[in-house]
Amino acid sequence: MANDFKKPDGNDIEIKPNGDEIDFTSESKLLKWLDNYWYHYKWHTIISLFVIILVIFIVSQQAGDPKQDTVVTYCGSYGFLAEETEDLREALNRIMPEDFDGNGEKYTEIVRYQFYSEEELLADKEANDGIGTVNLAYNAKQLSDFNSFLSFGECSVYILSEDMYEYVKTYKSELLKPLADILGQTPANAYDEYAIRLKDTPYYAMEPSLQKLPADTLICMTAPYHIGSSSDPETYADSLAMFRAIVTGK
Repeated sequence: MANDFKKPDGNDIEIKPNGDEIDFTSESKLLKWLDNYWYHYKWHTIISLFVIILVIFIVSQQAGDPKQDTVVTYCGSYGFLAEETEDLREALNRIMPEDFDGNGEKYTEIVRYQFYSEEELLADKEANDGIGTVNLAYNAKQLSDFNSFLSFGECSVYILSEDMYEYVKTYKSELLKPLADILGQTPANAYDEYAIRLKDTPYYAMEPSLQKLPADTLICMTAPYHIGSSSDPETYADSLAMFRAIVTGK
C-alpha cells in the first residue's frame, strides 16, 4: 500500500516503494530518443564506429610511413627475409644520388615478386628426390601479379633474374629502355642492349646485400608509360638518376 505524504502546499504525493516501477525516461525527451535510437540502430552504430576507428588507424599508420624517393622492383627466385629486404633498402639508399623529395631522408621502396621459372622448378625437383618444394599455385600468382604491376607503370627500375629478364624481353620488349638512351652508349660489359648484370656494377663489390642475389641477376629500366608514376616526368627523372647511380657509380 502506498504511503501518503503532504507537500508543503498541503497536496498529497504518492511514493511507490518499488523503485523498478519508476520510469526515469518518462520525463526526458532526450533519454527517450536515445533509448529509441539505440533500440533500432544499435548495430548500425557499432559497425559505423568500428569503420571510423579502422580508417583513423590506417590513416595514422600511413602518415607515419616513410615517403618513398624512388621504387625498385625485384622479380626472381630469390626469397628475401625481412632483414635482407631492409639491408637491400639501406644499400640502395646509400647509392641514391640525392634525396629526391627533399624531406631530409632517402627512402627506396622495394617491391618483390618471387617466381621460379620452369628450369628452376625442374632443378628444385632434382635437388629434392623428384619432389618439388615450390607451391605452384603461389608461383603462378606471383607471375600474374608481376605482369599486372609491370603494366601499371608504377616502377621504372627492375632487378630481375636472367629467366625473368628474358621473359620480359620476349613478351614486353616494347617496355624496355635501351642503355644507349640512358647512358649515352651501351657499356662494353652490358648483357645486351637493355640490361647489365648486377655483379658488373660498381657497387656490387661494396654492398653485401647485393651479393646475396644470384650471380645471373640483371638490372634494366623501362621507358616512361602513359599511366602510373612513370608517366610523371619528375618521377621518371628520379628513376633515371637512380638507375645511372647503380650501374655507373655516379
